[in-house]
Amino acid sequence: MGCTASNVNGSNHQKRPSSAKVQPVRSSLRLSNKDTAIQDRRLSNSISSDNEEYLDPNSLTTKDPLLLFRKWFEEAQYSEGVHLATSMTLGTCSKKGIPSSRIVGVKGFDSEGFKIATNKYSRKALDMMEVPHASLMFYWEPMNRMVRIDGPVDLLTEEQAVEIWKSLPRAAQLIHYASDQDKYLSSRQDFIDRRRRLENEFGDSTPIPKNPDWVAFNVRPEKWEFYQVSSDLPDRLLFTKENDATIDGVFCQARTNDWLIFRLSP
Repeated sequence: MGCTASNVNGSNHQKRPSSAKVQPVRSSLRLSNKDTAIQDRRLSNSISSDNEEYLDPNSLTTKDPLLLFRKWFEEAQYSEGVHLATSMTLGTCSKKGIPSSRIVGVKGFDSEGFKIATNKYSRKALDMMEVPHASLMFYWEPMNRMVRIDGPVDLLTEEQAVEIWKSLPRAAQLIHYASDQDKYLSSRQDFIDRRRRLENEFGDSTPIPKNPDWVAFNVRPEKWEFYQVSSDLPDRLLFTKENDATIDGVFCQARTNDWLIFRLSP
């Protein structure tokens, strides 16, 4: 049955009184023996001897969070089992305070920040234009590592967006050019037909111009969190700006340039 207005907001729909108690959900989900064995194996792989190297702020190869991230990122790219090191979770929030998250691919990163590109009418773009702040998370599960990055968002120039567009594979350009992201489609075939028309229009050699609605953003890191499961404990290191008035310097374990480094409880 299709979704109609009456299905969602019909007169038979009754709102639960605000005073009603919320009952906890008792899940009937049970892990199979296979799933339990996988979890046990992952745990034993992540917990090794006390001599295993762990994250120590005073013995890091670099105390620059960007350089440390680059090192981890390059190791993830060459790690067996990490299929797409560029994948990250992008968390945003609307002006009404409604959060949303999705997996996206980072388009590049440098001393200025992390580059993201999307249709300007997508939810993530609208969120970042209304509330210019975002949270990124890279999770490389086979390496037992995670990096979280929080910071303000800037809209990049048209020229910068074009440069990122040119770096995309042609197949990805076709999809982005054909897409009115987040708009409803009558069918899957409708989008396939639209893409085929563009393939015929541009052929194999004509450069595909950037979709006029395709824009790029830059997330400027203000906080970095590096997480690694090593030895018998998860290690969490927080890099935060020295001018952050909310920090407590008593617990600072190292400092470099504009960054203070703290160890967080697992």
